[in-house]
Amino acid sequence: MASDEQFSLCWNNFHANMSAGFHGLLSRGDLVDVTLAAEGRLLQAHKLVLSVCSPYFQEMFKMNPTQHPIVFLKDVSHSALRDLLQFMYQGEVNVKQEELASFISTAEQLQVKGLTGNQNEESSTPSKPKPTSRPGPRSSQQRQSVMTKLETDLDSKPSTTPVAVKRPNRPSIASNNSSSSQSGPAKRKCVDPLEAGPSGSAKEEFVTIPDEDENNAVAPKMEPEFVNESMWDDDDDGANNEETNFGEDDSNMEMTAFDGSTTGDGNITGGGEGGAVGDAQDMNITFEILKNDDILVILNAEDDQVELASEDEDSQAEDNVLNDDDTNYITDEIDPLQDLTNTETESHSESISTHISGNLDQIYHVPDNILRGKNGHEWLTKKDQTCHIMTPAIKETRKSGGPSRMCKNIFDPVQIFNLFITDEIVSEIVKWTNVEMSSKRQNKRKISATERDTTNLEIRAFIGILVLTAAMKDNHLSVNELFDPTFSGTRYISVMSKQRFEFLISCLRMDDKSLRPALRPNDPFIPIRNVWDLFIKQCRMNYVPGSEVTIDEQLLGFRGKCPFKIHIPNKAVKYGIKFPMMCDATTRYMIDADPYIGSRTNTEGMPLGEYYVKKLSSSIHGSNRNVTCDNWFISVPLAKDLIEKPYKLTIVGAIRSDKLEIPEKMKHSRARPVGSSMSAYDGSLTLVSYKQSSSKMIYLLSSCDESKMINNSSGKPDILNFYNQTKTAVDSCDRMCSIMSCSRKTNRWPTAVFYGILNMAFLNSAIIYVHNMFNMNQKPLSRREFMKQLSADLVKPWMETRVEVTTLKRSVRDHINQILDKPLCLANNITEDESEPKKRKYCSFCSYKKKRMSKLICCKCKKSVCGEHKVNLCLDCLK
Repeated sequence: MASDEQFSLCWNNFHANMSAGFHGLLSRGDLVDVTLAAEGRLLQAHKLVLSVCSPYFQEMFKMNPTQHPIVFLKDVSHSALRDLLQFMYQGEVNVKQEELASFISTAEQLQVKGLTGNQNEESSTPSKPKPTSRPGPRSSQQRQSVMTKLETDLDSKPSTTPVAVKRPNRPSIASNNSSSSQSGPAKRKCVDPLEAGPSGSAKEEFVTIPDEDENNAVAPKMEPEFVNESMWDDDDDGANNEETNFGEDDSNMEMTAFDGSTTGDGNITGGGEGGAVGDAQDMNITFEILKNDDILVILNAEDDQVELASEDEDSQAEDNVLNDDDTNYITDEIDPLQDLTNTETESHSESISTHISGNLDQIYHVPDNILRGKNGHEWLTKKDQTCHIMTPAIKETRKSGGPSRMCKNIFDPVQIFNLFITDEIVSEIVKWTNVEMSSKRQNKRKISATERDTTNLEIRAFIGILVLTAAMKDNHLSVNELFDPTFSGTRYISVMSKQRFEFLISCLRMDDKSLRPALRPNDPFIPIRNVWDLFIKQCRMNYVPGSEVTIDEQLLGFRGKCPFKIHIPNKAVKYGIKFPMMCDATTRYMIDADPYIGSRTNTEGMPLGEYYVKKLSSSIHGSNRNVTCDNWFISVPLAKDLIEKPYKLTIVGAIRSDKLEIPEKMKHSRARPVGSSMSAYDGSLTLVSYKQSSSKMIYLLSSCDESKMINNSSGKPDILNFYNQTKTAVDSCDRMCSIMSCSRKTNRWPTAVFYGILNMAFLNSAIIYVHNMFNMNQKPLSRREFMKQLSADLVKPWMETRVEVTTLKRSVRDHINQILDKPLCLANNITEDESEPKKRKYCSFCSYKKKRMSKLICCKCKKSVCGEHKVNLCLDCLK
């Protein structure tokens, strides 16, 4: 008979887990099924939570069972609605004193339980916000990441959260007020009320903001020159060859059905105005703010061996940006913690007058109010008062970039690397490499081990060898030197033989050769297009860019036959394949890139520079980020287009002096003193001309609603200093890739591009690794040690498979066992079997004339050894 005894199971942390679970779903945007709109801004939530916390919402959803409604709240502030959601999901919220009345009024209208007197609870009065504690200044030795939530608005005025968003020594493009400049280092308080701890108190950070360094800007860049446009021999083998009202107040609520969908990140697609309400900036997004200077220190730890003079000369030749002494080139980075500071703001006119005090003689004035370019473009010499606040679509949202959600909390180098060189890419390489191998051995009767088909494990081991050559800077060695133990040790020969390595390089393919004749006329990049697109897609998915990105060009060195090879004399490699590229301005992460294939580039009727800027920035359209680029890309029409939908981006960059929009009065004149600057305005566009020397003028264009602000320390316009701080990201990325490069000599340009893909994957993986380690307050490995660990993890599975091959040389097997740290299996060889008598054999080392016989045999090679040639060793020495 069954027992009637029952057991009571209790979940001790049930309430805490339920609250944290609902809040986690909200923060990630998972399973949301209602959208609340207030003041033109959107917030997503769950109908279940709203119904439990508010009888008002409960009755509304019961009467209108729409799958995903959008609720428009009139006369309700966005900040109050956001705080109410936090209260309903977490049970507590911090509200500023001046906003408390509005918060309580909204709660009473929406009948939120815990804040009104019409619910069955012990207390009907709202709890007072807990005062926030102010921690002491942060130590310079501590590297702590500051977590903050930034809400960016595309169609309304900026939020009044205590977090002040400001570019150093530049006017804020989101606010009418800008803080006065600091002559020395200052401490500013950064408060984030959304990042409340368990007690509900807001987090505060104190950061020391250094003075802005002095920089200069650019001269026109030389146009690329095409070489061998008709050369198509990309497959030539050689040496190593991307309407009902509800409730009591009917005027406060409107409801409509939602016919769109939501993405995994909580973005709304489909419905809404113009279908553009789905930008990630309309939601609450959590960004990790890291000290990117520390990340660059880690990544550049191995770069000290390279002389800085070569880098300075290359940058000087390309951009012609010098300091006052014309000898040094400064590329100091902006501390991302400096940009998220809370400072006291002043009026716009007071801030400007304070900033340019003592520098009025450096602003060159003309009597005309309107200046015209050669094409009739009009500029105002005085800023229109209506332009102090930019359109709601363009605001400054200073934040630091970091890994995406799927890449966070990953600390294994090989797991991070596999996020870029995925199994799909490796399978594509294995598939077409095996096809090429089959064609090369089709006339051979016997297939040797060197010519057998390859596998995914072997290709990853092949990549592991290339990683090690980059880390140890052995890529310049020939194959014979690389696989010679006297030069390179046993690490390379333990992975694969020299003959196999050469055969893999010669057969490396990434496309179907039979389709090239039909596809190549439209796309000369077809031999590696599929692998390239897969890699760029992963680069976009694995990283959330910061508020500043840089677009420039990278020249991948190659001197063989290529239909779109170009010649740029002021580059270090001079000949190669050009890749316009977009990188994060602070961390140098490569976000997007596209090959320049010459006249076959389909620009859709746009100028070439404008086409690449719009294409490379497609992943950040509508995000209010800033793009810095040089004079090959920027133009006045481009700057105007980027401000409007669907781009909604600002741009800063040097512009060529031959542009028709530049007025003649802003060009070189002997009457202008050296060091003077002149500004002209066209709406939110600002054109600045700066006379650096008696014979050199610099022209810069910005769509960030600039003002006549001159830096007190350098006497130069802030737009010029900001441009010099953000323009070097692509050059730095290219330099770091070339310092630890796996590129080898080859006559095939697809192989050269494949090496370039690996170099960028190595760098991006290291950047994400350092980010994740900093988040955990752990010390990351140097870039060289990171790549050595990555190489060991890539080759280990293949070495474990190779050591099991019975025909493998004993010396190679011993090397593999030593690398894998496996003990030598000598017990069976050394143990004597007394049951079987030993046979006498002739000594293998004595002369045949001696006819000396012995029962002793070597434990490894099984050769007969006499007493004269035997050596007594213990087991430890033998191992």
